[in-house]
Amino acid sequence: WWTRNLRGKSLPVPTAEKSSSAVSSPKPSLKKEDVMRRKSLMGKEEVTAFSLSAARGSQFLKFGRHGKPHTKTVSIVDGELRWGSSSKRKLVLKDITSILETCETAVFTKSSNSKLADPALCFSLVTATRTLDLMAKDPNEKTLWVEGLRGLLSDEPLETTHRVSFNGNMEPISACPNPDLNLSSAQKNMCEGFRAAAKAHETFDAHKGKGEFIENLSSERFCARWLIARNWNMEKAIVMWSNAVQWRAANGIDKLIDEPYPELPKMEAVMGNNYMHGTDKLGRPLHIEHVGRLDVDKVLAAYDIDTVVRMKVHLFEFKKKVLMNFKEEDTRKGKKGINDQTCAIVDLKGMSMQQFNKTTLNFLQQISKINQDYNPELMGRMFIINAPFFFAMIWKIVKGFLHERTRSKISIIRGPAIEELLAEIDPSHLPTFLGGSCECPGGCDSGSGQNQKLYWGLCENGAVNEAEKAGGWQQYRDSFV
Repeated sequence: WWTRNLRGKSLPVPTAEKSSSAVSSPKPSLKKEDVMRRKSLMGKEEVTAFSLSAARGSQFLKFGRHGKPHTKTVSIVDGELRWGSSSKRKLVLKDITSILETCETAVFTKSSNSKLADPALCFSLVTATRTLDLMAKDPNEKTLWVEGLRGLLSDEPLETTHRVSFNGNMEPISACPNPDLNLSSAQKNMCEGFRAAAKAHETFDAHKGKGEFIENLSSERFCARWLIARNWNMEKAIVMWSNAVQWRAANGIDKLIDEPYPELPKMEAVMGNNYMHGTDKLGRPLHIEHVGRLDVDKVLAAYDIDTVVRMKVHLFEFKKKVLMNFKEEDTRKGKKGINDQTCAIVDLKGMSMQQFNKTTLNFLQQISKINQDYNPELMGRMFIINAPFFFAMIWKIVKGFLHERTRSKISIIRGPAIEELLAEIDPSHLPTFLGGSCECPGGCDSGSGQNQKLYWGLCENGAVNEAEKAGGWQQYRDSFV
């Protein structure tokens, strides 16, 4: 994988001779400040390779004080180096004081291990209380991880297409929860290529001049979304975009919010458990759902699943058109604006097993497909809070509908998660019952909330486009920031 992606441009492998005598502790000359300030040998491509390897995990032979060495998958998760599910099988990155590139620790020099350890492939991560002693499968992988960790722990950030995200994970810059994509020159070129390929595609000819996903091809952010969702695979991204355009045309999605929706107030009375409210610290509009409050039997008695799904799609289309499609325009004007991703809070307080049945499973499958396949990269973050004990069983089923990228953006928390929410959301944008300080007149979670009443008012009479001319869209957007 390394050779294929770097086209043979590997880093020089440090040479080392095996110590002639057992060393019971790391060399004192290798101090933390020397290692952390050391200039890494890595360039952009190498750091990118390390970032991906660290995120997905790489296999090493792990040596221990007792027994034979075992193969372990080592990865970086939430600022920790992990090689198993046990709390003991992890190393906090900030605790690493030095990185040794030869077989010098007491673990390696133990008589039973010394014959198995190859100095050209071994390295050790040292903390104040222990060492993690690993052997890579080849010299290139050893160098990739040694230099990658040095760069990651360095005081000077490396020039890279990847970085450590807000939760400590290694993620592509374009996938991080950041309003600015920070695309590399190569990625910008791919966006241009995507635009050209889409315009040359038969789907473009069939729908030319019609629909949001045709018109938005001029947007670099729009093109990047499809490429990011398909790991920058141009062919797969074009197929994904084409399928989405056809789905929108077949279901009249582009006209959905332009038409009167008199049923909305009645649906709000039955499904008023979800609403939009403020933004997180990155400018992503908050979408809050109180699943535990939902009376599934009452909803299904009033509406079929297709109607409920369409209502959800209507809400999402409204958010996009009125709220989230202005990021590039705001950036040009030097305004912070609202990000074109959402931050969702799903509150499971009061949820019962009876709420989860074949019908709700069908609903979740449909919504997951619509969000992932037809509106990629619009969910930036999701908190599932107050998860009951039985949710672990439900999650095993639900996560099967979700792409790996989507799952990586979701945090599941047993309690109210006040600390976690406030770390990413300003208290003034978070309702008091979720740990914030906002108290909208009539209640943040009601139809009279500052954001929500504008939504119902604009959509009920099909006045969305008319409101744009009268400044209603700006009023709605201003109510978030």
